[in-house]
Amino acid sequence: MAKLAGHEETDDTMYDCCKILVSASVQDAIIQAYQDEIPGVRMESIITLLAIGGSKMNAELGQDEVRIQPGFISTKTAD
Repeated sequence: MAKLAGHEETDDTMYDCCKILVSASVQDAIIQAYQDEIPGVRMESIITLLAIGGSKMNAELGQDEVRIQPGFISTKTAD
């Protein structure tokens, strides 16, 4: 996603997947990928995972559309 947006990744690059908006069709594909990867996974587990740290579905987006929000890409700071 970041490469498609023209970002070059470094060792300090961090991503906040909560800052990605996806259409219903993309969210369905993400859910299907979880179900394919982890047979028997409960839908509630997938939805909880997406709600806590995943992309968010936006009904206003077109078919297969993805939108990156500000803050998706950041840089690690020294402690």
